[in-house]
Amino acid sequence: MKRFVSSGLSRLVIVTSIVVMFTTSPAHSQAAGSPSGAPSTTPATAPSTPGKIPLEAQVLGVEVKDPKDTKHKTEVALGNYIITTLDTELTTLRQQQTPTNKLGLFINDLFIKGLEPLAVPGQPKSVMFQLKRSDDNRDAWSVLFGHKHFALGSSKTGGCGGNDLIELTVGLQDGSWAAKNAKTLCLEYLPDTASKFLILPISFVVAVGTIILGMKSSMLRDSGDPRTDGKLGTYSLGRCQMALWFVTVVFAFLFAYAVTGDTSPIPQGTLILMGIGAGTALGAAAIDQNKRTASKTDLANWTAEHAALPQQIQDLQSKIANAQANDPNVPVLQQQLQTARQRLLVVSAQLSQIPSTQVAPTEGFIRDLLSDVNGISFHRVQVFGWTLVFWAVFLSSIFKRVTMVDFDTTQLALMGISGSTYLGFKLQEKQS
Repeated sequence: MKRFVSSGLSRLVIVTSIVVMFTTSPAHSQAAGSPSGAPSTTPATAPSTPGKIPLEAQVLGVEVKDPKDTKHKTEVALGNYIITTLDTELTTLRQQQTPTNKLGLFINDLFIKGLEPLAVPGQPKSVMFQLKRSDDNRDAWSVLFGHKHFALGSSKTGGCGGNDLIELTVGLQDGSWAAKNAKTLCLEYLPDTASKFLILPISFVVAVGTIILGMKSSMLRDSGDPRTDGKLGTYSLGRCQMALWFVTVVFAFLFAYAVTGDTSPIPQGTLILMGIGAGTALGAAAIDQNKRTASKTDLANWTAEHAALPQQIQDLQSKIANAQANDPNVPVLQQQLQTARQRLLVVSAQLSQIPSTQVAPTEGFIRDLLSDVNGISFHRVQVFGWTLVFWAVFLSSIFKRVTMVDFDTTQLALMGISGSTYLGFKLQEKQS
């Protein structure tokens, strides 16, 4: 009996020691939620995420403010301030963002990068954004404008005046959360009256002025000496191509500014395309100048010889007539006379074949661009055709996406090859 009690007491002591060691260990103290290591009087619970956004959060209202107009607006344009009122405070929203997952503005499910959420004084549940176009969000704005119907008057979009309905909401950049919003506004295409009646007319004046000057003067025509009959010369394919890209890029730049209020940089591909047009025009003018210089040199040499030969023939005839019958020089003089007469025929023929240095008379705009002295030429048709294709693509992009096309190296190489082919064949063309 004593042995049994002693054994039981020993086991009780061992179990009690183990329990005491466990309860006083640092690991147990941390798990119990007590920094000092004392046993906690409350059960341990999982830590909650501070400021967690409720799934039912929603946008209660959207207000548009224009720095240039104090009136309330229902149309949205670049440069405006958007104030969204939610059922959650801005400080709570900001706790959810990370350096790689920013809080920002969504328009039609597109996150607009680079728009910083701003607090509104006295309105803790309001978030303000200024709509700006930058390198970070330029593509997003292009998509938004690309889904619009370009019109300056009324349209079928519920009285938006040609502007499509858009939905604005606040959320995280990765799309993991966004406040619900059932409110819609209108996105303006040409928000500023000055854009419609001042900026765009400037591009119109540039285009019309270029066309009128090209028709009335030699600005877009082949280089050469003025015609003595008063007629205008032929249109130059290279100069017309250069003028086309100049007018188009001016219009595109001003149009993008009128729509967005942002001076968009001209893409490198567009600049290279303008350079190809200018290089083609410069190369064609240089070839024509060299041909005219050669023609003038030949003309001066042949004309001088043609003027001297008749006098030489007359002198030989006089010597033969005054020579004695038995003069041994008479046969030599007769041979020289025959040679001079033959040379006069050759020089006269060469003079008739020297092309005129005057510019050829026009036969109509399209025919001038597609034709050389031998008629319509394929290398000219090729340059003309590809220029129209690239021009149509460029205009389509500026109207649909309000963005100039940045043509890649392959596309630019195609235009460069066409221009080089044109110049190569032009070298072989005879001066008209």
